[in-house]
Amino acid sequence: MKRLISLRYLYITTKQKSLQETGIQYLENLQSLGIVGCENVQILFEGTCRLTHLRKFEIRNCGRPISVPFGELITLESLVIDRCQLTLAQENRSYFSLNLRTLVISECDQVMELLQCLEGSACTLESFCVYDCPSLTAVPEWLPNHTRLGLIRLIRCRNLLSMPQRIRSLTALKELRIVKCGELSIRCEAQTGENWHKSLMLHESNLISYMYYRRRIRGLDEFL
Repeated sequence: MKRLISLRYLYITTKQKSLQETGIQYLENLQSLGIVGCENVQILFEGTCRLTHLRKFEIRNCGRPISVPFGELITLESLVIDRCQLTLAQENRSYFSLNLRTLVISECDQVMELLQCLEGSACTLESFCVYDCPSLTAVPEWLPNHTRLGLIRLIRCRNLLSMPQRIRSLTALKELRIVKCGELSIRCEAQTGENWHKSLMLHESNLISYMYYRRRIRGLDEFL
């Protein structure tokens, strides 16, 4: 595969435990990579990496913890983690993608650990979405530091209790959805919730269009 030097988009489903021998790491012009339905994969690749143009990376429905060399993915802008677990080695925590613009996490027990890895990264996020993660109990206090954020979606995170107070400082925010997030959704219920006045303040100041929904959402793909 490493001879496919002009390849731009690649999605893989395999029963292998390691993708080291496939040569993915040498595809210098690859811009989008998806690892989908790989029940046995534990290692993507190790050693030299030439993925210097990779912008989008998706890991979906993989059965075992996967070691991802985030330190090598220096141009990564979009990361999707859906029904997967990652092996968060110390080097991954230290060099988690610094230029991330879009982050989507779904059905991941490690959501709090992943968000901790982003704490020291550059403030480049434009889209932040978390779906079906009961282990998410609080949105990180550093999120408002990402002043380019235009979209925040928190869907079916039933144990989510709070949002950062500084969320109203996000002047670029166009959409904020909090859907079926237990106590937080109740507190933000239109007209009756104890925090509803906060959403009105945001709306009236034209900083943010605050949207709360408690209706049933038709599937995850609607939001990806």
